[in-house]
Amino acid sequence: MKIDVICRSTERARLGRSGSRIHRTTFSQNSLSSFGGCRARDGRAPFSNCAGILLMEFMVYIGALSLVLSIAATAFYQFQMQSLHLRRNTHDIERVLRAGEQWRAEVRKSATAEMVSIEGGEFLRLDYTTNEILYVFQNARVWRKASPERPWTPFLNEVQSSVMAIKRRTSLPVCSWELELKTAQKT
Repeated sequence: MKIDVICRSTERARLGRSGSRIHRTTFSQNSLSSFGGCRARDGRAPFSNCAGILLMEFMVYIGALSLVLSIAATAFYQFQMQSLHLRRNTHDIERVLRAGEQWRAEVRKSATAEMVSIEGGEFLRLDYTTNEILYVFQNARVWRKASPERPWTPFLNEVQSSVMAIKRRTSLPVCSWELELKTAQKT
């Protein structure tokens, strides 16, 4: 269905002459719906009455868009924070695995392993033929002393608890190390 709309214009500046000019425009049914469905009683689309309704539609669309964007921004922020916490946890697990592998290699290479209580703390002492290595847990760190002449160095930081134990099974001693890290954020 096509509708003819006739608009009279009397703006002299636009026309450049005195008088009026008639514009004829043809609209289809689909193009009228883009004007908010405004129609006169005779089926014609009066442009002056549709301007306010189009502005209101525009404001509704802006409100809906801002709502969708704010929900998307919130979801993105939560995803980003969870990703950061996951990265930190992964780094902590990697750090503990490296320390555990080094500790396990030193225990396997040692001739003997024993728990020694000195100065109010319990040490794991690994004896080699030419050297000894000591491990202790103090002040939220696992400390390592590579030889009697060297100072204590931090082996693993940010530790909640650390228990090193030696158990006898049949004829072989079994060394175990239970470790718990400090938690910064639960994920």
